[in-house]
Order: sequence, then C-alpha cells, then structure tokens
Amino acid sequence: AVKLGLVNRNAEWGGGERWFLDGAIEFMRRGHEVVLHVAPRSSLARAAEFHEVTACFEAEQAAGRTHDVVLSNSPRDLRFALGKEIGGEGARHALRRGIDRPLVDNFLRRGTWRRLSAILVNSDATGETVRKSLHWFPRERIGPTRVAGGPARPTGAAGGRARLPQGAAAGRAAPVRGGA
Repeated sequence: AVKLGLVNRNAEWGGGERWFLDGAIEFMRRGHEVVLHVAPRSSLARAAEFHEVTACFEAEQAAGRTHDVVLSNSPRDLRFALGKEIGGEGARHALRRGIDRPLVDNFLRRGTWRRLSAILVNSDATGETVRKSLHWFPRERIGPTRVAGGPARPTGAAGGRARLPQGAAAGRAAPVRGGA
C-alpha cells in the first residue's frame, strides 16, 4: 500500500475538489492510506468527513506527516506542501493541473518545479500548455491524470462520483453520496 497525501486547500467546491475527493475514495478502495490536506471549514473538508476520508486541517497537523507521494492541486498548494514538509524526507511530489493556463516559470518558481516528480494534466491541451510554459521540464514526466488501470476521473465508493447537491451554493452545502 502507498501512503498518499492529497493537498487541496481551496475553500469552495469545484472540479479540482471533486477530482481529489473521488481520487481519495478510489485510492482508499484500492487499499492505499490516504490523507487529504484541506482548508478548515472548506467544502472539501466537509465532503471528506461525510465520505470518511482522513483529513488534516491545520498547518501544524500537516507538518512532518509522512507520505510516499504528495499530490497538490495547484502551485499554491504545492508551495504549502513543500513549505510544511508534508510527506517528509524522500516523498515524491506531483502537481495536478486541470486548467489550460501557463505555469509561471521564473527564477523563484523554478526551484519549486525542480522538486516535482511529475505533473499530471487533465487534457492534451493542458499538457501542451504546461510543456510550453516549462519547456525545460522533462516531457516524460508530464502525463494524464489517470489512476492506474482506471478512468481519468476515479469513481467514488458509492458507484458514482462523490458530489455536493446539485444547485447548492458552493461552500455552503453538505456533501451527498451518489451519482453524477
């Protein structure tokens, strides 16, 4: 079993949060140890609690946690993970990129990008944008967001993706189990 740390500190509910919750549920179903590092009182924190996914809320709780792999949702989440040493010594860090916008490549950020083992992208267009913005980053370490042997977007334990109620205001509703 792999020890996974999934870092997504967005307060509101969106596609990335859904992807991280679905992924956590699927990885747990496959026997891996998963901890979601989330913002306190966020929609993802409530959804994790509802779906019985271990969540870590405070920076003090996150500091020094050991994981084999740490997957961050955004460059901001990646900097949080690296700054708080989430994963510990020897952990491999990856970034999930779900938006087709270039990553900032400058002197200050390059040190962060060099610490990545991989960048996972949701589409070919996003992958091409990442390759162009980080032209020096090894192409073979940029790939699709697929769970080994599974779909690009993992399905939840209830037979469908975990979700918030349809029509509910993001960040204010309790999550529910069920279909898409």
